[in-house]
Amino acid sequence: MYNRAAIKKQAKGLVMTGNPAAWIVTLIYLIATNWVVTIISQLSPFARVTAVMDEWVQFVGMSGGEITEGMMNAMTQEILSTFQGVGASVALLLLLLAGFYTSVVSIGYRSYCVSRMRGEDPGTQPLFSKFGMAAKVILLDILTFVFIYLWSMLFVIPGIVAAYRYSMAPYILLDNPEISPLEAIRRSKKMMAGHKGELFVTELSFFGWGLLAGIVESIVGRIFSAFGSSTVTVIGETLASTAVGMFLTCYIMLTVAGFYNFLLGNSAPPVEERHFEPTDPFGGKTFDDDWIK
Repeated sequence: MYNRAAIKKQAKGLVMTGNPAAWIVTLIYLIATNWVVTIISQLSPFARVTAVMDEWVQFVGMSGGEITEGMMNAMTQEILSTFQGVGASVALLLLLLAGFYTSVVSIGYRSYCVSRMRGEDPGTQPLFSKFGMAAKVILLDILTFVFIYLWSMLFVIPGIVAAYRYSMAPYILLDNPEISPLEAIRRSKKMMAGHKGELFVTELSFFGWGLLAGIVESIVGRIFSAFGSSTVTVIGETLASTAVGMFLTCYIMLTVAGFYNFLLGNSAPPVEERHFEPTDPFGGKTFDDDWIK
């Protein structure tokens, strides 16, 4: 029997413990990913696009709110010009590489969370230890994105179901680095058969925390936007996201790691002396039999 409350209780108890504490490891992870991407994105043409649009919004406001075809053409030409030149190409390439780098560090963070939920304390070592399997990690992310996108073309709900169906693939690849990304996806389909709803409800239980985090980030963003610079606003929002995320991201990711351990057959941590029998993670129907189960 899956006990969401017990797993969340275990995860919450680990947030402030460890050497270093789990929230500190999460802070290092966020700095190594979100901040790297934020800095590179501010050097890319996309930052200039945001600035151009902000300038045009202000111009339209001062001109009475009327938008003419000539104004639209001028704005479009200015935006397109930001993507021209060697500098823009280099910035876009760096942004792409940063995305690949983030994928590898992210699976390292998942490895840390799984270890903590198994009673281990690996410190920060897992974060940057998975570059040896970078090709498989990146390919897994690409394949997962393509499959979810294709299902989403049918309708929104099949895309959401697909996202949950493949959600355990990174963890499976971590435990079985010798298998291919496609095999990890196949095993995730079997593992999540009959359990997608449980993970959905588990993630939904963090809705209140996520809403509060969004409000805090929005308030901080508005405060920094008073300086009149889109770059300063982004920095402020990233600071707020990091401050909130080093606790909330830690809590959520530890809980999801606990869910994965449960699916592998580990008992949920006891609550009020309850006992839970391990389950067979590959039992039951597969997606091929009934995709909605």
